[in-house]
Amino acid sequence: MTSGVLFGLLAMLGWGVSDFLAAQASREMGTVRAFFWSQVGGLALMLAFAPWLVSGIGGWTWTDWAWIGAAFVLLMGVYPLFYRAFSIGMLSVVSPVFASNVVITAIIGLAVFGERLTPRTSVAVVVIIVGMILASADWRAVVRARGKGFTRGLPEILGATVLVGVAAAILADLSRRLGWFTPLLIIRAVMFAAVLLFVLFNWKRLNVMQAGWRVAVPAGITDAIAFLAFNLGVRVAPVAAVAPLGGAFPVVTVALAFVFFHERPAPNQWLGTALVIAGIVLMA
Repeated sequence: MTSGVLFGLLAMLGWGVSDFLAAQASREMGTVRAFFWSQVGGLALMLAFAPWLVSGIGGWTWTDWAWIGAAFVLLMGVYPLFYRAFSIGMLSVVSPVFASNVVITAIIGLAVFGERLTPRTSVAVVVIIVGMILASADWRAVVRARGKGFTRGLPEILGATVLVGVAAAILADLSRRLGWFTPLLIIRAVMFAAVLLFVLFNWKRLNVMQAGWRVAVPAGITDAIAFLAFNLGVRVAPVAAVAPLGGAFPVVTVALAFVFFHERPAPNQWLGTALVIAGIVLMA
C-alpha cells in the first residue's frame, strides 16, 4: 500500500504541473496546437524509455485490443475537451469539476473490480476528495463573477470529466493484466498519429510553430509521467485509493500559481490543501 501511495503522489505532482502548464499553453496558442505539442512531449518521453520497458504483446487477445481501443477513444475525446474548457472557461469553475473525475474511477474500482478498502483508507479517500474539490477553486472569483461567464467551458469539462474517469479505470485494468507501460505507449502512439494527420491537413491554417509549444511540450511530458505513475500505483494498491491521490493535483496547481504568479489562495483553498495533506497522512 505504501508504494501505491508514493506512485499516487507522483501522479498528483505530474498532473498538477501538467494542468498548470496546459492552462498556459491553451491560452497562448489555442486548443488544437496545445494538444498537438503536448502529445509530442508525452510520446517522446515514452519512446525514450521504450527499449527497456516494452513488453511482448503475443499473448494479448482481441478483447484486450478492444479495451485498448476503448481507452484510446475515451482519451482522444478528453484532451480536446479539456484544453477547450481551460481556454474559454473560468479556472475556478472548470478545475474542480474536472478534479471530480476520480470519484467515477473510484466507484468503478469498488463496483466493477470488487475492490475493498479498510475503514481508515475509506475515510482518507473521502477527506482527499473533499479537500481536492475545495483546493481546486477560488470561490472568491466565482462570487465576483456573479454568474457572468460562469457556464463557459462547463459542458466541455463535464464531458472530459466523465471520459477520463472511465478511461482511468480501463487503464488500471489494462495495467494489471497487460503491463503498466506497453498499453499506454500504444494508446499514446495512436493518439499522436491521429492528431498529426489532422495537423498536417490543416498546417497552414493552424500555424503550429508558435512560441507556446515550449510550454505545451513539458505539459505533455509531465502528463505522461503522471499516467505512468498511476499505472504503477494501481498494480500494487486499489484504484479506489490511488485515483483520489492522483486526482488531488489541484493542490500542486494552486501552489505553482502562488509561487510563479503570486496568486493568493482563497480560504477554501487553504482548507482544501490541509484536508488533502491530512488524507494523505491518514492513508499512508
